[in-house]
Amino acid sequence: MGIITIESDDKEGESIYRKIILDVLSELHIRFIEHLYVKINVKEGYFIISTTIKKNIKPLKLSDLSLEPAGEGAKITIDSMQERFLPAVLNILTSSVGKEKIIQPSRYRIIVKDVNLSEIKDLVIFDYSTYAETIITEMIFWIAPEQFKITHVLKDEEKITILFSEYDLKESWLEEMKKIHGLPYSLRNNSQAFSGSP
Repeated sequence: MGIITIESDDKEGESIYRKIILDVLSELHIRFIEHLYVKINVKEGYFIISTTIKKNIKPLKLSDLSLEPAGEGAKITIDSMQERFLPAVLNILTSSVGKEKIIQPSRYRIIVKDVNLSEIKDLVIFDYSTYAETIITEMIFWIAPEQFKITHVLKDEEKITILFSEYDLKESWLEEMKKIHGLPYSLRNNSQAFSGSP
């Protein structure tokens, strides 16, 4: 698992949140997270949580399934582990080649008539990068204190950073958030880093 960094003005609270974070993180989150940075300011009453998402998260394409020529068309075979993608496969094929060219002779087999593999092999079935952003954002909200209802979010392709507080957000907190969001974690000073697994 990537490094988790916590910076806090309350060492007791830091220890508690270290445990909360490790409890919340699952193997699914770890699959997509490069680094998680948490700044806790108990004195002023705000939290900043910033996550760096792993690079090169690839989408699932039709070519990642069992795709092979079948006469003048193509045959797609889905195993039981891939069954959850079946509706997406049928939807994307229908949109791309038309319903009239699609035959499903069995639950896990699809025939596409009158099509070359090159026409369909790069069709995206599932966008893992969008999925990663969604589950990571949910995870950040699980970590933050429940009573901290006021938030401000910064997002780009590599990071999600959220500022939480019970109070109206101060300009100085927003500036600190921007600084955290813009810095690579290797350049953050005066913080405690640890690794662990849930």
